[in-house]
Amino acid sequence: MINESQKADLPASLARGAPLSSDSWSDFVARLRHDCVGEGVHDHCTADAIFKVEARVIIYGIDRAYTDKQAVICDDSTWFSPLEYWEDLDDEQQSRLNQVVQQSHECNFLGLDESDQWDLLDEIDDHSVVGWDEKWEHVNSHFTKDAAEAFIERKRHDYRKGIRVYVDAQTHCWEYNTIKEAILQGRIGLTDELQRVKEEQTALIEFIKSTADVLDELSSETNTSRLKGGAAGAASGLRKAVARLSEAFCVESAA
Repeated sequence: MINESQKADLPASLARGAPLSSDSWSDFVARLRHDCVGEGVHDHCTADAIFKVEARVIIYGIDRAYTDKQAVICDDSTWFSPLEYWEDLDDEQQSRLNQVVQQSHECNFLGLDESDQWDLLDEIDDHSVVGWDEKWEHVNSHFTKDAAEAFIERKRHDYRKGIRVYVDAQTHCWEYNTIKEAILQGRIGLTDELQRVKEEQTALIEFIKSTADVLDELSSETNTSRLKGGAAGAASGLRKAVARLSEAFCVESAA
């Protein structure tokens, strides 16, 4: 578990409750990239990963003939082996249990075969020996492994029977995958960051336009036909580039 001094050394992380900022967003995108298209993919073998937190749930009451998983239940307590039950008894209780066994066997409780131990415990008043199995129920889902693990770190005490991270594939979840890919491609991000990028794109387009204007002026002022044609051709090419970049960046450009 991470202590307070270690937490202070961690980058600002949305997974650990940091507010949304340029730093926490950059950290999130880096972790998303690592888990979904980077080295982290080797750990779960799917690029369409979603990180689910699941809680362990135990189901009691299964017929003992159909499972080798057994438990003895008394009041609100449960033991998953005869030995575990025995070790939980005090000296007096152990002595009384041995006396019961000795009436029909030439040994103490621990000397019985395990199947006989189960049968004996099932005969004790207020005790029930039942079969059991387990399943894992969905708690919540996260974009990244760090976020799922951070949740478990905070809330493990509420899931005393067990809690885990399970990586599932979102292969056919088009909305989820489209949004995730757009984040990784930089098409979805913080509004202020997107505005900054758009301004830089606009500035680039304006620079190319200015260069084309200079070439147009050079073409009109030069007397050398080869230079005149080259300048005009370069200017035309740059204006086509401006049109294509404006369309790609969704930036309006003055003619």
